[in-house]
Amino acid sequence: MNFERIIVTGDTKRCTIEQTRYIKELYFKIRGFIYLKTGRYPDLMFTENRCKNNEEWLRLYDFERAAHAYPTPWVVDELGAFEPFEERKKTLIISKELPFVDKAVLEFIGYSFIDIIDYPFRISKVYGVHTNIKKKCFRKLSSNYFFLQADLKRAEYALKRRIDIPKNTALICGQIPVDRSLITKEAKIAKLKDYEKEIKDIVSKHDMTIFKPHPDDWERVENTDYMLGLKCIPFTKERFGNYDIYDLLSEPNIKKVFSISSSVSHEAQYFEKEAFRFDNTYNFYLKNYFPIRKEDLLSSRFWKVYL
Repeated sequence: MNFERIIVTGDTKRCTIEQTRYIKELYFKIRGFIYLKTGRYPDLMFTENRCKNNEEWLRLYDFERAAHAYPTPWVVDELGAFEPFEERKKTLIISKELPFVDKAVLEFIGYSFIDIIDYPFRISKVYGVHTNIKKKCFRKLSSNYFFLQADLKRAEYALKRRIDIPKNTALICGQIPVDRSLITKEAKIAKLKDYEKEIKDIVSKHDMTIFKPHPDDWERVENTDYMLGLKCIPFTKERFGNYDIYDLLSEPNIKKVFSISSSVSHEAQYFEKEAFRFDNTYNFYLKNYFPIRKEDLLSSRFWKVYL
């Protein structure tokens, strides 16, 4: 397709500056490949009108309230909401984690988009791509790739001394407090405290339940104390030794892995673990994305397919 304008943007209304940094990172990673195909660099677009709080931001993920609370995405406001349809067809929006409502509105009124996320597989760098451009998927990764990557981690763990835990052990993984993977179908941020009943049931059915807080969780002390109160054992170097999350997933005595919606619950299946999410809302949206390797996204081959 011959797009006359290409814009790189994303979820810049989120009330944290980090998202803006991630969009800039994506922009500089891909702009050279776009230049090689089109002869021009894409535009970089932000909004200065960030959401004031999480509640306002959550409206961007609430389809039921969207028509009343958030009629058009800010991207459309910047472009001109009443831009002629023929002009819209000539514009491509490349985004980093664009809110679901934004994508739905953009597609409805005639814009093409490519939305890019960090796919929930952290062993190697994998991106997820969702686009409304009708092209054949570009080198979509098969499950074999993920199993092979997991086996490499299991091979590393095979050389280590095993973690000293009982045979019937469960693992519960924490997450950062604010992330779109935590947004429920009611457009609320899920927290571990919302699942106290389920956690108590897990503890009662296992000889040990380990809680592994997210390394970037700024509420980790509060969450760890809460999980201690439910008789979960915090995973610390002092207690268990110098192991990481993939050592835990490689340990045969860990039978089941739980989280609200962590990427670890997605990865666990490739370590042949039973994995459970307390909330499956994000997993529903994840089905729209096809996984590709970093090397493929950051290549001229990928952008020649879609531009």
